[in-house]
Amino acid sequence: MQSNITLQRANWNKQMSVYFFLRQHIRLTFIRILESSIKNTTMRSRLLLSIVALLFADSANGIFLYGISSGPLPCQIKNYQIFLANLPWRKLEKGEMKDAEAYKVRSEQCQKFHDFSNNCTKPPSFCGGNDMKMYNFAGCIVLGDKLYKDGAYAGDLTADDSAELDSFNKDLAEFNRKQSLERLPKDTPFLRPLGIPPPGASRPPMPPDFCRQQ
Repeated sequence: MQSNITLQRANWNKQMSVYFFLRQHIRLTFIRILESSIKNTTMRSRLLLSIVALLFADSANGIFLYGISSGPLPCQIKNYQIFLANLPWRKLEKGEMKDAEAYKVRSEQCQKFHDFSNNCTKPPSFCGGNDMKMYNFAGCIVLGDKLYKDGAYAGDLTADDSAELDSFNKDLAEFNRKQSLERLPKDTPFLRPLGIPPPGASRPPMPPDFCRQQ
């Protein structure tokens, strides 16, 4: 009996060592991904604050890391092209040129006077608004109804892709529900930063198949 308890403790300590190592590695990796893909410091800080979930899941292919952001997302206008979160969204329409120019001037003034309040930085309606949602599956990004891989536009979501994303959202809601009901052991010597589950806890859903295909 004593040997079984000792073995269980040894296995738990081993799990905890792996958990802490992975947790730190994942946090650093995610920050580097954001820093490498978003050069502008203001945009980077706003996107970091917009992260709703930071999770990982075990699979045969390794560890998947993903975050969910909601609008309004950082919006820029370059050469009559709209960029959301530093990703190409679409071309400006003729009727949007005047608002785009006014927004560009206002954004420069916000930067100049370090005024990042909503009144100053609020983007025009063609930047997506509050309903815009972005999923970052470690390099595979869903922005609205568009798919991006390695920072490049890969096409619009198909009906099957949208169904997979809906299924992911349902699984994520169920995972969050189960996680809210879980009680950690009182002697558990760790916290749960950034939503990363400890060993033995409920596992978050895997990213959609279209983001795991090569």
